[in-house]
Amino acid sequence: VRFVVADIFQEDFSVATLVTLYMGQDVNIRLRPKLLRELKPGTRIASFNFDMGDWKPDAVSTFGREDAYFWVVPANASGKWVWTEGKGRSKVRWELEMKQAFQEISGQASRNGRPFPLRGVKLRGDGIRFNLDGDSADRTSPLVFTGRIRGNTIEGTISADMTHRAWKAVRNPATMQPIDR
Repeated sequence: VRFVVADIFQEDFSVATLVTLYMGQDVNIRLRPKLLRELKPGTRIASFNFDMGDWKPDAVSTFGREDAYFWVVPANASGKWVWTEGKGRSKVRWELEMKQAFQEISGQASRNGRPFPLRGVKLRGDGIRFNLDGDSADRTSPLVFTGRIRGNTIEGTISADMTHRAWKAVRNPATMQPIDR
């Protein structure tokens, strides 16, 4: 633990793995862009009594009449991602477009140009998970994508039935958007 007496808006938070706050909501909201910009995905933030406005907490605990709020800094998953699988006639081109507000993701994936909405998207730190309905790969069971976001790449596993295969998507950096809207 390190205690620093300094201007909170000037201090560098980049090495922190846990940030605790006990300030008013207006200060938390003003501090929010700095926290999202400087903290690594997966860094935990806890605040007693005061939330962060439209950044919904990942968890809330109540102590008597008081609430404690808990967030995990999300990776930026926004933008357009692409990858291919297979070779020759079995080659498949995937495209993934995601919009993001804090840890909440929406979007769609397309397989050889055929779009499918993302279902059950979960983003926690740099870990992402989402499902595509079974017909996205001419299957009856859903495809489950899991992965880790590292800058402009996502690497992980696609699971369906009892099979698993690797995937690695690359993002066009020009398509990335700020996540704190």
